[in-house]
Amino acid sequence: MITNRGVKLGVALLIGGSALVLLFFFWLGGGFITEKRNKYFIPLGYVGWVCVAYAVPGAPPLATDSDGFQIVRVSDNGIVKTSTPGKPGPLIDVYYQYGPDGKTVKMPTERMGGGGTFADPNSAPGVFASYFWVSDNPKSDYSGAGSPSSDSLRGRCF
Repeated sequence: MITNRGVKLGVALLIGGSALVLLFFFWLGGGFITEKRNKYFIPLGYVGWVCVAYAVPGAPPLATDSDGFQIVRVSDNGIVKTSTPGKPGPLIDVYYQYGPDGKTVKMPTERMGGGGTFADPNSAPGVFASYFWVSDNPKSDYSGAGSPSSDSLRGRCF
């Protein structure tokens, strides 16, 4: 014989289980990590390290586009300094190339090489530099690129 208490327990388990399944699919679809970070615009044909130094006093802030991305326009030297604090973590970045005529095209992911971040351990949150390698053949070029944490890149970027 099914009691009223048993029916209530069954309904509670069904609702709780359904909520967990819904949360799982929301997580699986990226619902928890969809914050947008940067939209990079890199010169067409650029080869080398790209480095962005965040929270640099006196540097210009990054603009934000209508899609919610911060705009990072990389110059021919590959270095960008901004007063905007950096956003660490697994966020969404997109990459474009721009030509002398101003036209932009989505950058092929095959042009992206290794990268990372560096910061002074005593710095405030958001004060760091992010870097990555760009070339036509990043797997073969990366080994000859020189250390990204070398004094030469750090000295120019941060």
